[in-house]
Amino acid sequence: MGPDPEGIFTAGILVGIFATLFVQWFGRRKARKAVEAATQNQDLQQDKTSHDADIKRLQERLAVMERIATDPGVKTAQQIEQLREEANREKA
Repeated sequence: MGPDPEGIFTAGILVGIFATLFVQWFGRRKARKAVEAATQNQDLQQDKTSHDADIKRLQERLAVMERIATDPGVKTAQQIEQLREEANREKA
């Protein structure tokens, strides 16, 4: 006798089910990796923005320090007094 047609049909259905499950698993895995990569890129962009802001702030502070170091003492003292007067006016 030849092969059982019902057995072949059942085996075909099982192979089809396993193939479908494998394709779904692979697609979900690929989608999950894409989401993780996008999240990582977004985190890197936020870190870069934060670092850029920190660098700008530090450059501004360095410029002030350089001005203080190279300006004569009288001019610096006048500027400090002006800042104090402005702060006192703002408080009042």
